[in-house]
Amino acid sequence: MAGFVANTERAPLSGEGPESVVLVVSGAYTATANAEFGAPRTCRAIEVSIVATAAAATPSVVFGVEGYNPASDSWELLLASAAVVGTGTTVLIINPDAAPVANVVAQRLPRRRMRLVATHADADALTYSVAVHSA
Repeated sequence: MAGFVANTERAPLSGEGPESVVLVVSGAYTATANAEFGAPRTCRAIEVSIVATAAAATPSVVFGVEGYNPASDSWELLLASAAVVGTGTTVLIINPDAAPVANVVAQRLPRRRMRLVATHADADALTYSVAVHSA
C-alpha cells in the first residue's frame, strides 16, 4: 500500500474535552502521506501514538506533527520523531506544560488545525496505525 489510509468515519478531535480517535488505520505503508486533524477548543495537550507492528526489509519513517499558521497560510513543524525503523510504539506529545524532550515532547500549544506527516525514506513497507488523544 502506498500512502496511508486516513480514518474518515468522523472528524477527528472535533468535540469538546478529552477525546481519542484512530487517525490512520493499520496497514503496510510505503509512501509519504499526511492526515489532518483538529484539536478541541479546550485542548491543552495532544498525544500521537504510532504503533508499528511489522517491518519489511529496512524501512525508515519519520513522523511529524505540523500546525497550521493562518497568518502565512502554511504548515509549521511542531515535533518530529526519530526515524522509526522497526516494530514498537512511538509517542509524540505536544504540551505547553511538559518539559521538552527531543523527538518526543514539544513544549508548545496544540493548534486548532494540525496534521500528521509520515515521511518514508524508501519503499520498504512499515505496518503501522496512528491514534490521536487530546486532553
